[in-house]
Amino acid sequence: MRQHRLAAEDRRQSIVNAAREVFAQKGFDGTTTRDLAKAAGVSEALLYRHFPSKESLYAAMRGACVTPETLAEFQKVLALEPSASTLVLLTHFLVSRKVLDQVSKERESVDLLLVRSLLEDGEFARTMYQELMSGWHEKFRQSLKAAITAGDAEEIPGVTLTASWLGNAVCFGLHQYLRPKKPIVDIDISRAEFAEHCVRFILLGVGLKAEALRKYYNPKGLALLGVA
Repeated sequence: MRQHRLAAEDRRQSIVNAAREVFAQKGFDGTTTRDLAKAAGVSEALLYRHFPSKESLYAAMRGACVTPETLAEFQKVLALEPSASTLVLLTHFLVSRKVLDQVSKERESVDLLLVRSLLEDGEFARTMYQELMSGWHEKFRQSLKAAITAGDAEEIPGVTLTASWLGNAVCFGLHQYLRPKKPIVDIDISRAEFAEHCVRFILLGVGLKAEALRKYYNPKGLALLGVA
């Protein structure tokens, strides 16, 4: 009985993985249950045994896009106390994920789903950001406020309230330009140097003072600690 249950769980997961690829390529409306069954290598009848509708499979696929490993990685960063140094680390962490990380096949599919979502109703992107990024944004806001209080940052009217979203938007845009095998734009420096420039651009843009940036930002040290 236990072996059968594990086999069923494995089958369910393989269907979810296959569905992610199909939904990324065709979108929700353009995908049929026949497409999903074919990609998963099962019959439509077996597909319906695991998922009663296309909507339920899409929901399961969306939930599986945020893995426990990714959540654990974010939680380590979010556990830090709000401060100027945490503000720097948060920015470096996000830029590194968008500029330096090797993109897996799964991540590539999620990227396509995000872009497609933004061109459609935005629901997939909205859900992903709420599940994964809401904590990051709150910690960023708290850290910027702490940096301002400590004199490490300047409060910029109209920017401070939206600073976390501005930083995230820069990272997301950079990722889209760099994602193709042949990047949209050519850069004459290494990816690591480019990432450092992006971190400095975001932090100075949200009000962190130059002396605080020099004090707290050591990209080589962060890389040695595995924060890259």
